[in-house]
Amino acid sequence: YKMRINGYLCIFFSIFILNACTGKNSNSLSKNEDSRNIINIKGFHLVQTIQGSRKIEIIASEAQIFSQLKIIKFHDVKNRYFDKGVEISNLTSKKGIIHTDTNDIEVTEKVVLYTKNKSKLETDKLKWSEKKNKLYTDSFVKITKGDNIMTGVGMESDMMLENVLIKKVSTKISDLDSLKEEK
Repeated sequence: YKMRINGYLCIFFSIFILNACTGKNSNSLSKNEDSRNIINIKGFHLVQTIQGSRKIEIIASEAQIFSQLKIIKFHDVKNRYFDKGVEISNLTSKKGIIHTDTNDIEVTEKVVLYTKNKSKLETDKLKWSEKKNKLYTDSFVKITKGDNIMTGVGMESDMMLENVLIKKVSTKISDLDSLKEEK
């Protein structure tokens, strides 16, 4: 945990120094923070590692770091998720937020998640809880696995979409055998 915090702090300080050298003005700043506490970045790229192994990679066209609020907002996002250094899923969305104190991530607008086992999740809002190691949403979701389509409102799942709980279900299953585990 301390390694993650130290990694984020190193990124924040590096970006803060670079930002101070560029002489940016405060025209694009939020009214909730003063100009000394916000860093604007074009071409944002963040990699989170645990003991040298990739866990999450976030690439965005732009980002804003709000140090006092402990969040990073980003736009036009591609997230890649790893398990033991191997990519297990990737996600695209229009907007997102990282809560730097918890490492929780929220993404919104045209959210699409693909897993390495070819499952696909579509929604307009999705959250990742670092502590629970779960994805969740209260929005409409559509999950496609092979020829099977599951839809509903509200969902909780692991990152691979293997253990999915849809709260209000409306499902079409056309190939029951494809839902069974391969041995």
